[in-house]
Amino acid sequence: MTKNKSGKKFLSGKSLKYNSLIGSFYFNNKINLSELASEQF
Repeated sequence: MTKNKSGKKFLSGKSLKYNSLIGSFYFNNKINLSELASEQF
């Protein structure tokens, strides 16, 4: 039971780190896309 709880905690922490990484990448990509669009038009 303790093993499962720690595994769940580790997984949630890992997913949180992963989500923040994806979020920052998406945010940077969004800025790049908006800059590209403003240059084109």
